[in-house]
Amino acid sequence: MKSLYGDKIRVCFSDTDSFLYHVETEDVYEDMHQYQDMYDTSDYPPEHFLHDIENKKVIGKFKDETSGTPISEFVGLRSKMYSFSFEGGEKHTAKGVTKTASRKLKHEMYKNCLFDKTVTRSEMNIIRSESHVLYSKTINKKSLVPFDDKRWILNDGKITLPKEGEVLEFKEYAKTARIPFVIYADFECLTRKVDTCHPNPNMSSTTTYQQMEPYSFGYQRVSIDKRYDKPPVIYRGPDVVENFIRHLLEEEKEIRDILSRIEPMIITEYDKLDYKYAKKCYVCKKAFSSKNYKVKEHDHVTGSIRGISCNNCNLQIKIPKFIPVVIHNLKGFDANLIMNVFSLLLRKGVFPYDYVDTEQKLEKPCLPSKEDFFNKLGDTHISDEDYQFAQTVWDKLKVKTLGEYSDVYLKMDVALLADVFEKFRDISLHDYDLDPCHYFTTPGFSWSAMLKKTVIVLDLITDIDMMLFVEKGIRGGVSSIFHRYAKANNPYLFDTYEPTEPTSYLSYLDANNLYGWSMSQCLPYGHFNWLTEEEKIKLDITKLKADGSDGYIFEVDLEYPSSLHSSHSDFPLAPERKHIQVEHLSPYSKELLQNLTGKQCLTKIEKLVPNLYDKEKYIVHYRNLQLYVELGMKIKKIHRVLKFKQCPWLKKYIDFNTEKRKNAKNEFEKCLYKLMNNSIFGRTLLNTRKHKDVKLCHTEEKLNKETAKPSYASCKIFNENLVAVEKKRVNVLMKQPIYVGFCILDLSKFLMYDFHYNHMKSLYGDKIRVCFSDTDSFLYHVETEDVYEDMHQYQDMYDTSDYPPEHFYMNRK
Repeated sequence: MKSLYGDKIRVCFSDTDSFLYHVETEDVYEDMHQYQDMYDTSDYPPEHFLHDIENKKVIGKFKDETSGTPISEFVGLRSKMYSFSFEGGEKHTAKGVTKTASRKLKHEMYKNCLFDKTVTRSEMNIIRSESHVLYSKTINKKSLVPFDDKRWILNDGKITLPKEGEVLEFKEYAKTARIPFVIYADFECLTRKVDTCHPNPNMSSTTTYQQMEPYSFGYQRVSIDKRYDKPPVIYRGPDVVENFIRHLLEEEKEIRDILSRIEPMIITEYDKLDYKYAKKCYVCKKAFSSKNYKVKEHDHVTGSIRGISCNNCNLQIKIPKFIPVVIHNLKGFDANLIMNVFSLLLRKGVFPYDYVDTEQKLEKPCLPSKEDFFNKLGDTHISDEDYQFAQTVWDKLKVKTLGEYSDVYLKMDVALLADVFEKFRDISLHDYDLDPCHYFTTPGFSWSAMLKKTVIVLDLITDIDMMLFVEKGIRGGVSSIFHRYAKANNPYLFDTYEPTEPTSYLSYLDANNLYGWSMSQCLPYGHFNWLTEEEKIKLDITKLKADGSDGYIFEVDLEYPSSLHSSHSDFPLAPERKHIQVEHLSPYSKELLQNLTGKQCLTKIEKLVPNLYDKEKYIVHYRNLQLYVELGMKIKKIHRVLKFKQCPWLKKYIDFNTEKRKNAKNEFEKCLYKLMNNSIFGRTLLNTRKHKDVKLCHTEEKLNKETAKPSYASCKIFNENLVAVEKKRVNVLMKQPIYVGFCILDLSKFLMYDFHYNHMKSLYGDKIRVCFSDTDSFLYHVETEDVYEDMHQYQDMYDTSDYPPEHFYMNRK
């Protein structure tokens, strides 16, 4: 084409296998006639002089998409968004615009969009609640369909902020009462073998070798009133899941009948005295008043008086409409909860899961051999002790078949689950005055426990600029390798020590409960406001107190003087979230990238990168900023400062759980109190933008309705009668105090940088290098005569309680 027409031809658009040309010529059809062997004109009208079927659908020939009808006008807006008109019709493409909108498009609309001939303003507001202040962005742009274009921009949903004056505090007093009924359940499964082909040995793969199929279930009903407890129910037979649901529905009916009857109050002499002298509500701890008077709050199932409460709390505490069913989560077909061995029925059983792959094997009248207990998934055998235990259970309980042995095993699992979970409820009600059965997850439970324990009232951010300001400053923990190889010349390692070489050590140090320390510092709780220009000028950063009543978050430009680069190169201050560019890589890394991937570009994934560059508009907690300035960085400009009130309001809760963990009598309690602390940090950074809505559809009508919505994301088909539809959030309500999470993260970095520069670097100078840092830990390569002697001189900074008892620097303080 270019050879034939030269500068008389232009490509208007190209779309993979097609061109649309603008040609200046006397007769384009005559030109085509001269080179007719290059074209497929089989769909031209029969009366057209170019009509020829010889090249019909011949590969490599070019075809006229308008079948010989001349195109009069073309408009192209962007890739895959164009329109052209021809005699008797028009064709347009609009990728990114929904079908419902694209069906209404006309060629003239493309022209108006290109030449600004028509201005149309379209707005659509869905206000679902009048109790929220709504914010929106105003965007002026050329678009074919304003509403559809807006929908594309706001793909993550519209942000709604809390209304002015709204706070976060504990209000869930109904969850302080113990739920009267809980059902604990477990399943046992056959492991049917699955026939499959051998995987390709040259490729990674997952081989499915067995399929789980339930053959029995067991459950136990536990009540707040022992009259309504039930022993474990075991079922083994066909239609296990269906029968399990049927049993649950029967239990529900029976429980509903019990709950429908309100037991009269059982008032003791102690209850009368308690009522007479009570001054405040036993639930909310607030004093009684004439409007909120005291009442006897009693259990409707047992009839006993739980305490003297205010009328408001008494009205809130109701029996929930749901019955919790706790199902044992087996991993690798093995029970998770381990009890001490003091009798047969209180020890975790052993079961030959891989062996039982058919119902017939359950009828075998003897215990399978030890080899049959081999776990293929875990590639493990049971011990002689475990097999001896299985034989003892079989003999002493007079088990006749493997199926009966399975029933005993299942009954033990259900009983243990009920026992342990009831203990968990007892601990939770005693320590936090909350029943965990009201919650779906431990993090949700711990968040309520924290609010109740601390009695804190947290202001919620109602300014979108403040919200985005804090979000922009959120950065995780630093995890980087700074030196890829180091070898110690440690005199305590006799086999490798070289006396003629400098003595050096590899020291792996971990900060005890780093986030726990951060959460024990002064943290924001409210009264957020921007500093004025005059206030920013008067503010002396160096004089701000760590434990002052006022705290600050800064947005600053920082200079990293070149004189610090050498000494700071193995752990740079002020890490940033950055997209790594190829120009940032070393020559070796560039070569490695090319050799391994064949690419010369990197994926656009943001990483937290410690670096020696200057910082622009860096958002940082004031204590970190003080440390960075003290260590040599310079403030070039202060853009914004967010001021707030602060105090160590979370310290009470953290200390409570830490002390409980120290005095814990078993691993379960240790893990519980640790989780009760750690999950708080995660909740402060809960990103509600990532939450999804899921609807379960059991009719075609409902499924069609949900999938037709613009918020539809994906679906999961369970069977022909049940589909889960995942939808994006249309409205995102920002009710989490993320300012707390931001400060916890920044303060954790403060501790790590302070320890490194003001202790380790100050002590060893250029004799120490950071090999790697991983959020709360360092691995150092230190040149010194005796690193343990150095630690002993600063023993108050170290926890050596887990050193061997015979170690000369072991300290249990």
